[in-house]
Amino acid sequence: MKALGRAVLCSMDAEAQASVRAQERELDRLTKEITVFEERNRNLEAEATRTKLKMEELRAEFTASQRAACERGKQNEELSGKMTAQFEFVQKNIARRANKMKSYQVR
Repeated sequence: MKALGRAVLCSMDAEAQASVRAQERELDRLTKEITVFEERNRNLEAEATRTKLKMEELRAEFTASQRAACERGKQNEELSGKMTAQFEFVQKNIARRANKMKSYQVR
């Protein structure tokens, strides 16, 4: 009877040890998986930070481009006004000279 009891205890002890080893393997697997996820998370956070910095850089460039375009637009309006005034002045000069030429020809 004692031998049977020992065999049962040994069998239960072996099953318990096997169960503990299986749980340890599962714990190791899960620990490794968590490590992989943590590394992936750090990489994603770093990528998010780089993306945010790039977005801010591009936003600043866009704002600067908008300002420059606005300034160029103002300069174009000023130049257009000056060119129109010069064109009108030249047209008046041409008309005056044409009238002078006509008056010389009539005499």
